[in-house]
Amino acid sequence: MGDKKLKKLSALVVLIVGLGLVLPTCATLAQAAPQGLQAISAGAKKAAGGAGLAGSNSPDMITLIGQLIGAVMGLVGVLLFGYMVYGGFKWMTAAGDQKNVTEAISIIRNAIIGIVIIVAAYAISNYVIGTLANTQTGNLTQTPAKQ
Repeated sequence: MGDKKLKKLSALVVLIVGLGLVLPTCATLAQAAPQGLQAISAGAKKAAGGAGLAGSNSPDMITLIGQLIGAVMGLVGVLLFGYMVYGGFKWMTAAGDQKNVTEAISIIRNAIIGIVIIVAAYAISNYVIGTLANTQTGNLTQTPAKQ
């Protein structure tokens, strides 16, 4: 194996191991109920009560949106994992054919990029929901005005 191929392979292994260390942390953070969603839910329930819509047993809109986002991200994550496994299988069965090896590496790289995008999308959406909740409940940290 040439030095250039070895460098690419080692970079790919480092990237996969790095993602293996980061993704479980993101999954652990995703399991905790964000306080921002609870604050938005409380505000939505208060508005629904004022409109005479309170008292229904159906889940609130924030819960439904959160469940939908979680389900979509989970499905995309499973698809990307399957795509990565397919790339690994293609690489292993390439039998030295450089065209198939290059295609397999491209598949694996694309799957890793997709996983990074999904993690970034989760982080951004979590930040935005938290910021909106703080804005709605008035929990913004502001310096008091001098009188």
